[in-house]
Amino acid sequence: MQIRFPRARAHAKPRRSQSLKHFFAGLLPQPHTCGGDRWAYVRKFLSYYRPHLPLLAADLACALLVAATALLLPLCANYVTKQLIELPEVPEAIGQIYTMGGLMLGVLAIQCWRSFSLTTGAI
Repeated sequence: MQIRFPRARAHAKPRRSQSLKHFFAGLLPQPHTCGGDRWAYVRKFLSYYRPHLPLLAADLACALLVAATALLLPLCANYVTKQLIELPEVPEAIGQIYTMGGLMLGVLAIQCWRSFSLTTGAI
């Protein structure tokens, strides 16, 4: 069984899809929009994710947690090297250094747990 295709006209111009033009025009910001229409983009974005909103929230929370731990470790190390080393009371300084070390180990454990759970797919 042969399938016959209609012959294309040699002089025909390729037509652009009108639906694609409307789609892209809807995504681009319009110059006459005021403050009330700014949330329309957010509502449109969230409408696509409505079935997956819990997963999106968990993903954003995990990204925030990973970013916070990545920033907290250098800040803790800076605090230990700049502030606690200069304390004149040695026993109090040692106790605070151990406390900061424990806090840094806790942050590192959270970061390792998140990295492990992200690579294995378990949340």
